[in-house]
Amino acid sequence: LLSRADVLNIAYGYNSSWSYHDPLRQKVPTEYAKSQGTSFYLYDGYSMWQLRSPMGRGDANIHCGVFGSVGGYELAINNVSYGVVPALRITLTEETCAHTNKTLTTLKAPTCTAIGAQYYTCNDCGVILDRVQLPALGHDLTHYEAMPATCYVGGWDAYDACGRSGCYYTTKKAVAAGHKMVDGVCTVCNNGKYVSVGDSVTLGKYEQDNNTKNGKEAIEWIVIATEGNKALVISRYALDYMGLEDKFADPFSNDYWWGNSYMRTFLNSEVYASFTEEEKKMILLSTLENKPYDDPRTPYADGTAEGPTRANTEDYVFLLSAQEFAMYAVSNRVETTAYVNAKEPMFKNASPEYNMWALRHRGWWYTAIASEMGCSTGDPAGTQYLIRPAMWIDVSELPAE
Repeated sequence: LLSRADVLNIAYGYNSSWSYHDPLRQKVPTEYAKSQGTSFYLYDGYSMWQLRSPMGRGDANIHCGVFGSVGGYELAINNVSYGVVPALRITLTEETCAHTNKTLTTLKAPTCTAIGAQYYTCNDCGVILDRVQLPALGHDLTHYEAMPATCYVGGWDAYDACGRSGCYYTTKKAVAAGHKMVDGVCTVCNNGKYVSVGDSVTLGKYEQDNNTKNGKEAIEWIVIATEGNKALVISRYALDYMGLEDKFADPFSNDYWWGNSYMRTFLNSEVYASFTEEEKKMILLSTLENKPYDDPRTPYADGTAEGPTRANTEDYVFLLSAQEFAMYAVSNRVETTAYVNAKEPMFKNASPEYNMWALRHRGWWYTAIASEMGCSTGDPAGTQYLIRPAMWIDVSELPAE
């Protein structure tokens, strides 16, 4: 029998690591061998086979495992059957075999940082010849230009990254988003000049206390981004509760999207009508990108996972997109008004963290929603969600307090 040292000997064609799954150390038993009991240690067609090296105990043995590693079990030898692989030494002469008919086998392919190994086997006599060491490949680097960070979106410095499959080497270093403040005002987006992110403004009126006799209540808006003399605001409370779909013959078709949704019509008619004529002068007409919500569960008829990008729309009042929700780090926490509570909304919970409110972008069979999980997906057809309107306003026209 071979010894442990033999099956770890590189000169014999074996890998020098006992834990390496070496295919040369895997043995397929004959039908006769299996009938003698080695099937007890069969796995995937391979059998454990005995080595002659002792483990220093009478009830333990050392062997080659079914995966090609070398190990030992503390088992009663008399109760265990192992494969027997005889070995012997023979004298070879040049006349016996010239080893001219050889096959090259890759034992381990090299990677960017690790060497590989190959060996030759003589097809005539079966002898394993010299092992060949393959040098490490080195990284296959691609250069990427820098993406500057903005006030709200992080970026990165110029970097190199390896493009070889299975290698994740990169020199990429993230650059955090943030304002460049001087004397309390951002020199890039003017945050702090007119308003600051997190400030609240009051514009328009909408029924909120569910008491129509005392008239509508003022709407409070939270500033979530600034840009020059503009600010992006979103309602502090969920103002209403409704479905996104209109009365389509097929609400699951690819024609169902923000551009033809009932919610868009509602926001730009009834909600927009809640502002005075002076307030409307502050509300900017926004060009909105309508990219799909990237969700692998939303296959489209055109074969893409994300679906087609829709045409831009122009809206005064709108819902945030999934991308804007993430970009401006909007809190998913939203409270509801008494008016909304009276409608007994399906996704209204005792804790504001668990209230679900609609976003603008959707997948084919899913729409994007904000919930306790951040941005997730929901069913657009026949399902109603809480509504938080958003809009860009000219903050330079805000009345002085």
